[in-house]
Amino acid sequence: MNGSLADLVRAGRLALGLSLRQLARRAGVSHSYLALIEGGRIGRPSPAVLKKLAEAIPSLSYPELLVRAGYLARGEELPQPPGRLTEARL
Repeated sequence: MNGSLADLVRAGRLALGLSLRQLARRAGVSHSYLALIEGGRIGRPSPAVLKKLAEAIPSLSYPELLVRAGYLARGEELPQPPGRLTEARL
């Protein structure tokens, strides 16, 4: 998938037929902040905001949003949250 984070979020919103305000409400972020993301003025929103957007737009995956925002390299796995038990620690 090509394009910027801004393009990806905008395309996901438009595919759902949502206005900027509707998506902002659905994701729990301000519409002005979402407008800045879609306008490319905020290229690296926090992982928490990216998670909210992934939950609000089912066609977007959280890992892909992390890649587009520069938090992960393509193909890199998500780190385990701190304190979470993994099979290696069981």
